[in-house]
Amino acid sequence: MNIDNYLLKDYIINASDIKYLLKTKTLKKLLKEISNDKITITNKQIHHQDINHIENFILILDQYIYFIKKQIFLDPLEIRYLIELSIDNKYSNLFTNKNYYLDNEDYYLKEFKKLFSHNFKINQRIIKKNVNNYQVINNYKSLCNLINNNKDKYYILFETYNNIENLLSNWKKIKFN
Repeated sequence: MNIDNYLLKDYIINASDIKYLLKTKTLKKLLKEISNDKITITNKQIHHQDINHIENFILILDQYIYFIKKQIFLDPLEIRYLIELSIDNKYSNLFTNKNYYLDNEDYYLKEFKKLFSHNFKINQRIIKKNVNNYQVINNYKSLCNLINNNKDKYYILFETYNNIENLLSNWKKIKFN
């Protein structure tokens, strides 16, 4: 089945975002790891029979986008860019998981937070070593508040920097209070 057919399912709420994100290097690579194997489900809330691995991949990605959109209050295209930045890390293999999302929702929500905050935490470690009196952000809710309070500069927190000077100069633009 063509991926576009999965995006047309009634329960997929972020089809246009998924279509865009599937063009990214990270998700293209992950899609190559996806098989057409069946995934056994126990929670019959949405699916009344077993689904395949590709459909589960799309469902997990859709739920990740929804999870971020519920807590980050940016323009839709900026959220899309933020999600694109956030999925490019070691936790992105979460999307290839063969455990059905609705059978493991608590697990996925915990992993979504790790995935989303990973790049930020890498940058924060560098900042902490190089900026006196930097107040470390330790939890997901505080990170969301920081993003929502810096709507025009949120991306600075997640981008990958080639050198410390660029990171430091950009982070000076962020309001941490």
